[in-house]
Amino acid sequence: AGSRVSEPVVFTVPADLAAPLYWADLADGARVACQRLSTGSGDGHTAFIACLSFTGKTRLMLGEPMTEAEIAGLPGIRILKGREADCFARLDTGAFDLELCSGTAEGTGASKWGLRHFKGLADGFELLPSGNNAIGGFYGPFFTPENGLINPPEHTRVEVDIVERGPLLHHYIMRGLIPDGLLPELRGKHFAIDWRFTYGTPYFQRRYEVDDFQTVI
Repeated sequence: AGSRVSEPVVFTVPADLAAPLYWADLADGARVACQRLSTGSGDGHTAFIACLSFTGKTRLMLGEPMTEAEIAGLPGIRILKGREADCFARLDTGAFDLELCSGTAEGTGASKWGLRHFKGLADGFELLPSGNNAIGGFYGPFFTPENGLINPPEHTRVEVDIVERGPLLHHYIMRGLIPDGLLPELRGKHFAIDWRFTYGTPYFQRRYEVDDFQTVI
């Protein structure tokens, strides 16, 4: 019975479809854009994402591919000029103006990878105006006196893979190696972070994967 605002919905159809963008019809007659995904497509199936706003229930019916003129006039995520030297992508998602940075490993708050700028477009409030901190770091047992205060966001750089980049979804994966500290069991640990930003959605998604470890603090 609740309402959804630009809710990202991923679905598959049992067909090989090659166009990057399609139209789909909702139950109320509205028409929405669908972005073809490289992940999840193949073996006779094609994966899509749509950002849906609706109340209660709706039905999504995939239609025709967009024309070049329709694609050119389609609103969506915009790539902006970055402000930080290590900016990988600055995006206007329709809900946020955010800057994803790869880090400089200089050991300060301003050297962190993650989101170093994050502004809500509805109220114009900038959560990280100085760029001297970042959203997205993790610490766990690495940043402890026992391990020599190894701070993963401040002490390493990340490589960033582009998984999907279209008007409805930007999906990136950050990959890095946590610097070795004092505890042998915490050395040589890799991590990966999925970041997903979707058009108009009032939140973003991230998922962490860290090599298995066991320690006592």
